[in-house]
Amino acid sequence: MLWGIKIMNGEVLYEPISLRDLEEITYLYETYLNSGIIIQNYLASGMRDADYVGLKAVCKDKIVGMVSGRSGIDFTYPHPELEKEIYDHFVGEVLYTSDALIVLQECRHEGISQKLGELFINSLRTKKIEYIVTELWKHIDGTIPALNPVSKWGTPVYTREIAGFYDRLSDYGMKCPLCGDNCRCSALVQVLKINNME
Repeated sequence: MLWGIKIMNGEVLYEPISLRDLEEITYLYETYLNSGIIIQNYLASGMRDADYVGLKAVCKDKIVGMVSGRSGIDFTYPHPELEKEIYDHFVGEVLYTSDALIVLQECRHEGISQKLGELFINSLRTKKIEYIVTELWKHIDGTIPALNPVSKWGTPVYTREIAGFYDRLSDYGMKCPLCGDNCRCSALVQVLKINNME
């Protein structure tokens, strides 16, 4: 499956992520989200999972953006009480969690995140998924980088803003690109009833 659109600096093609992309996806993840020795194994295990949905944006033979998701509730690291609360609230529903939406800094404002989101949500709809769990990173300065593109994916039916959501990041062998080992960032956790984006 291959999709393409033209943007100002060339043609961007959208296609599924595969294990051949592991190095580039790891680079994106560690540059813009979390870094640590477990990241590459975490990403590889997702890519091997039959329920994984991952799409990449490629321009001039370089991955310039990606979006991915996994079945169930899969936060950056386990939050058992929150996971139970969400499962109890959505009994009988199949949930997916968006893992990452990343676009290279120099390629932003070109419609790439919107197109990745549209293709991602439509892929979930073909799997008959109606709800997606989102964990949106809230920087210590209060900005939520992915809020605008992700808000187009659906209608919030559950929302919690959680201070200190990443305070145990280093316990799991990861560090924050902003705070380092002692992350003080928050998260906006939502469950969205996904939209029809066709």
